[in-house]
Amino acid sequence: MKVFGCTLNPVQGFLLPGTPFPVWTPANELKRQALNAWIRASGEYDAVIDFDRVLRDPRQPARIRPALDSGDHGHPTDAGYKALADSINLSLFLDEFRQ
Repeated sequence: MKVFGCTLNPVQGFLLPGTPFPVWTPANELKRQALNAWIRASGEYDAVIDFDRVLRDPRQPARIRPALDSGDHGHPTDAGYKALADSINLSLFLDEFRQ
């Protein structure tokens, strides 16, 4: 069985649903960046799907790029989900069926 790692999306501005409490804090952003760096470089996964790279705003990397942000700053738009899907190399899954 192959194991694929996925990076965590940017979430600056996202609030816990029904509360005024932010998910994003400077400390949580440092943890997210550290975890994403580990996911990318650790070698623990057979492949990495880098959702952070697809969604992050190049000018504000802790935020989803505006064109892909649903407005709650934590979930992508339909175009954002399509961009995520399009970023996945489907041959990663085909290899499992060829064995």
